[in-house]
Amino acid sequence: MRPYALAFGAGNIPTPDRIFTAEELLKYDGRDPDTPVYIGFNGFVYDVSAGRQFYGPGGGYAFFAGKDATRAYITGNFAEDLVPNVDGLRENQLKELKTWQDFYDSHADYFRVGNMDYKILESDTKPESEEAAADNAEGEPEMSTKETKPKSEL
Repeated sequence: MRPYALAFGAGNIPTPDRIFTAEELLKYDGRDPDTPVYIGFNGFVYDVSAGRQFYGPGGGYAFFAGKDATRAYITGNFAEDLVPNVDGLRENQLKELKTWQDFYDSHADYFRVGNMDYKILESDTKPESEEAAADNAEGEPEMSTKETKPKSEL
């Protein structure tokens, strides 16, 4: 039985088809030690309670807890990009989403508990090509492309 099942009762265990709003996800930011720690990523919600020391208050990844901060995983901007919106990211940046998705989907201690009430990328959304991004960036600063790779201790 999952640890949070004891706290919430077996009837309240989230399932992968549960839908979360942004407001509801905020309740799982790790501040309450009796509540699991959830993060949103790419429209999915994951229980990362096994990594509370990382995602909970004071942890190095606490800024991810209780929200879908997909954009920050790709840009590395943890001050301004703690949002799910990936509009304007380049093709190579969007490919990084899959790396992180695979990390959370296959992690031995983290698991999906639901979905956000929105979709990040619709099937007909086309990422901006590298050439188009270069053409559109005249006079604008380049977005940080800080390399982000999953760390086994996340």
